[in-house]
Amino acid sequence: MNLKSRPIYFAVALLAVSLFGCRSSQDEAIGKDRVERPSSVPGWKEIKTSGFALSFPGDWSAMDITSNELSKRAEKTYGGNSQFEDKRKAVEAGAKRGDIKLMVRSDAVTPSGNHSVGDVIVTSSGNQTLDNQAQATVRQLMKTALPGTDVPKVDVDTPAGRFVKITHFYLSSKSIPYASFLYLTIKGDKAYVVGFTTSKDSAPEVERIADQSIKTFHFE
Repeated sequence: MNLKSRPIYFAVALLAVSLFGCRSSQDEAIGKDRVERPSSVPGWKEIKTSGFALSFPGDWSAMDITSNELSKRAEKTYGGNSQFEDKRKAVEAGAKRGDIKLMVRSDAVTPSGNHSVGDVIVTSSGNQTLDNQAQATVRQLMKTALPGTDVPKVDVDTPAGRFVKITHFYLSSKSIPYASFLYLTIKGDKAYVVGFTTSKDSAPEVERIADQSIKTFHFE
């Protein structure tokens, strides 16, 4: 992975792991039990892992990385920059807890020189309702939203039930404008966060992919 792709690589993960609960501490491969198979969406592939499955375009690839490696990369990306210390800690903590279940990356490079990424976080819901979780997420993301932008949320129906989609435009640690599309749901005592992040200039295309991908999300 090149240095340019790193800030965008952590953007989704740091948002999700800083908003939700915690579990055990361990070092294991992220998505180690994943299975890839043909998708019902032409030209896409379905990835199954950790009790869920969803589809991505054929040129998006699952990333082979362990939780410790993710923590080390967070240190390289944000280390030494006090402004982003909370983000570094969020990524490291989430990786060590084992919250991050899948990470994927587009093979194509955006006009800004980055790779679009997606991930799935599974963690404790903290006995919160989906609406409460979504509203708390919006309040936190508003603190870093680009001037003149809102953080809208809308309901999305999927085979797995109702998700809440949240859109967030913000500046990265390199002062590059990014766009993140987060999809939240709760099943039992677990919260699921499916996120897609890209540079702002690629937002319309990646949002279209994200909206189609979440429609394929289901539990197995």
